[in-house]
Amino acid sequence: MNVLQRLVTTTVLTATTATVAIGSSVLPAQAAFLFGTDGISFERNTIMEFTFEGSNGGFQSSLGIFRVGGGITPETVLFTETKQADQSFAIDDQWTGTCGNTVIPNANGQCTVRFTFLAGQNYTLGLTSIKPPERMPGDPLYVNPALNPNAGGLNVDYVPNDLNTIAGSTELSILYSTTSLNGGTQRAVFGRFDILSPLLLSQPDNTAFAQAGTFLSGDPFLDRVLIAFEDGAFVGMGTDYNDFRVSARVVPTPPLMGGLMVLAALMRRRRQEMVES
Repeated sequence: MNVLQRLVTTTVLTATTATVAIGSSVLPAQAAFLFGTDGISFERNTIMEFTFEGSNGGFQSSLGIFRVGGGITPETVLFTETKQADQSFAIDDQWTGTCGNTVIPNANGQCTVRFTFLAGQNYTLGLTSIKPPERMPGDPLYVNPALNPNAGGLNVDYVPNDLNTIAGSTELSILYSTTSLNGGTQRAVFGRFDILSPLLLSQPDNTAFAQAGTFLSGDPFLDRVLIAFEDGAFVGMGTDYNDFRVSARVVPTPPLMGGLMVLAALMRRRRQEMVES
């Protein structure tokens, strides 16, 4: 094997090894991070992809990202419901909301959006809810006001949660994924999607989710994480944590580009070594 053959063989083998190493590490190296009811923060800039998974609540809500520090500052809106639910209560008493109906999808027909969390900053998710009108088109009218469709025939009426009420309004409220921002009341659960989602969707609506205290964080570097909110709409009803649900994952870095860059650098170095020799 001559010098040129050895050069090509060594370069290709070394570059292949480097490319495989980079290709097998498609996610950013994990540094210290928080992703749960204690807050959201990352040691490095981190791109995350959020997907709207569904809703089951009579409130009309929007979910956004807020920066925490010296106050709570809105950063961006992720998803907004254009109405209370896909259908009226008379047809669907679960107030089901889906992508493409209650939430408008993007140009690709998906309810997915990305956001870059900046290193060293503290964030939280915030669910803003509006008290719905007295009835939706197609809902039946009840003689007894306590049985209006907003109450779901349960002899209770909707009231917004009084935590973090905006400007004293009784029509608009915000609940945060960070428990401490809700006066110490947990209003969101975090967990692996394949574990948490079946648990939430298999229980009857308006039934307290007894395991909420065990779903306090997730690892978006390793798993698809479900974040589900309890909007506190009904007085005295169970906290079912199915009112607004999204999933999140860290966006992988492209391995191919990194491998090609390593290959180019190795070839330049080998050529330089040949010239110098």
